[in-house]
Amino acid sequence: MPRHLVALFSGLLLCCVWLSAAQAAGTKIAVIPLQDLSQGDDGVNWPLTDQLRQDLLEKNLDVVSQPATVSYLARHRIRTLGQLETYHIRTAKKDLEVSLILLGTVCQKTEQPGPSLSLVLYLLRTEDGQTIWSNTTDLCCSDTRRILGISEPKTIEDLYPLISHNILSSWPTNIGLQAKQLQSVDIESAWLRPTYLRSGMDAQCSVHLRSTWLPQNHPEVLLKIGENLIPVTETSGGDYYEFSWKAQGPDGRYPVSLITAWPDGHKQSLLLGSYFIDNQAPALNLELKGTLIDDKITFRNRLAIIPNLTSREPLNRWRITFENQNGESMVSQDGSGFPPERLFWQGKDDNGKPFPDGDYRITFEIWDRAENSAQASQWVTVLRSKPQLSVKAELSGDNGLTIDLAQTGKAPVSFWRMTLRDSEGITIAMKEGDHLPAKIALTVLPKDRNKKIKGFLLVRDLLGNQTQMQIADLFSLTKTDQNEKTKADEDEKNKAWVEEF
Repeated sequence: MPRHLVALFSGLLLCCVWLSAAQAAGTKIAVIPLQDLSQGDDGVNWPLTDQLRQDLLEKNLDVVSQPATVSYLARHRIRTLGQLETYHIRTAKKDLEVSLILLGTVCQKTEQPGPSLSLVLYLLRTEDGQTIWSNTTDLCCSDTRRILGISEPKTIEDLYPLISHNILSSWPTNIGLQAKQLQSVDIESAWLRPTYLRSGMDAQCSVHLRSTWLPQNHPEVLLKIGENLIPVTETSGGDYYEFSWKAQGPDGRYPVSLITAWPDGHKQSLLLGSYFIDNQAPALNLELKGTLIDDKITFRNRLAIIPNLTSREPLNRWRITFENQNGESMVSQDGSGFPPERLFWQGKDDNGKPFPDGDYRITFEIWDRAENSAQASQWVTVLRSKPQLSVKAELSGDNGLTIDLAQTGKAPVSFWRMTLRDSEGITIAMKEGDHLPAKIALTVLPKDRNKKIKGFLLVRDLLGNQTQMQIADLFSLTKTDQNEKTKADEDEKNKAWVEEF
């Protein structure tokens, strides 16, 4: 070969070596502590990590100090080594000012029957998060036997320099630091609401993306629901996206995906979540536990209200309302989730004031998670009036006295008792019964008709309303008078009413 050609090729070779060395000298790399699976998922192999750092320094690479690397991992709360998320790769580029990241895993480390190691390394480019080099190797002491046995490795620590040299032997001499823009998205947060809704209701989705693209390579962002694509309704700052649409379709689950369409035609789909369409109203009936009087549920001071749900689907809220006969709301109460299995009403308003006697409508309403509603109503009668009594006495024959008892209250009588005493307070008769009207027949001798007989009457109706009546002179009820007014006054004078509260 002519001398001038030899000189030319030699010059070109020296130039390539110089350029490669110059590129290596300007390349900054972070060595992530090696994950050591022999110590568990959180194990770290510091000695082998230091060995790799020293060997990379000998390749004229600018290696980030170990304290700076550990500080970065702590700030970002990275606890699992051996792999990094795309977001952390990009933040390492900014925080550590590195072009490359080396990470790896010690897959096997044993002492018996002989020391052995297995190691995997990955070299990541921070520009786009791509793996640009990887290698794996394993080594044991039996692989390094020498003829005279001099300087043979005998421990795991003796294998560290050897395995580091072996695995870095294929280290790329021309590392490509420039890359095409990575066509991927990282989701910072996403909010899909509501989760349950009826067909025709408004649905919304908010998405916050981490910017991982150049301005000229900005993707189109869409939502995909079934086969329908939903365009962006509003954007904020380039990283926040708002979507809104009318939920349509039959009952069921509807997955929602984020679609990013890049200028080169590449598309990426990420599942954000799901919502559910529910058009079925819950089923409800209302049961009241009171006393049936004249085909009406009636109570005095305690009514059991039982909302019966025929299907146990989750509920969002409930409400109970009490209205008078004019449709005016007297009192209401709201609650969230499932209503109590049984409620008790004492016939009072929010201030503890009793409702007047009368008919009232109780309406119970429920709403499920999709705001489908159902309601059931029942009429109830509040009755606290005491039994109104009527007592009449009539002489019959020479020795007979008949007492007629009656009441004019709305509720039937469930119990009554009448006690008769002479003027000295001695009981001469006691009668009881469970219904009115009733008659009491007594024998009274003519000689005793001028004596006073006092009467005491207790009456209780089916609801527990109770009345007591005292009669000062039973014979006064038998006397007739031409002046009806005088008779009425006399009757009233001889009656005294005592009510129990």
